[in-house]
Amino acid sequence: FDDLIRDYSKSPWVFHSYLGRSMSLYAAGDFKQAALVFNQIIDRFPKKKEVALAWFGQGAAFYKMGQRQDAKLFFSEIVNRFPKTDEAALSKKIIEKKRQPPGDLFVAFPGWAKYAPQP
Repeated sequence: FDDLIRDYSKSPWVFHSYLGRSMSLYAAGDFKQAALVFNQIIDRFPKKKEVALAWFGQGAAFYKMGQRQDAKLFFSEIVNRFPKTDEAALSKKIIEKKRQPPGDLFVAFPGWAKYAPQP
C-alpha cells in the first residue's frame, strides 16, 4: 500500500490504498498509526462517499486506545453525516453500548473495495 500511495499519488486507486493500509494497521493492533492514516484519508478525501469507513476506523482506533469520548465523537459524526450507511448502523450500536468496535475492519466491512476503480 505504501508503494502505491508514494508512487501513484494521482491514481484513482490511491484512496483504496490508504484505506487498505489503515485497515491493515488497525487489524495488526497498531491503533495509533491506523488513526493517523484514517485521519489522512478524512483530510485528503472529505467528499468521497466511501470516507465513512475512514471516520468509522478513526473512531474505532480511538476506542481501542481507550479514548472512548473521542471515539464517540467520530461515531456520532458518522451517524449525522452518513446516516444510511453500514458504518452508521454499527456506530449507533456502539454509541448505545450494544456492541464494541470490531477487531478487524476487513471482516466487519467486506465490501470496502467494491467502489474501487476497475482495471
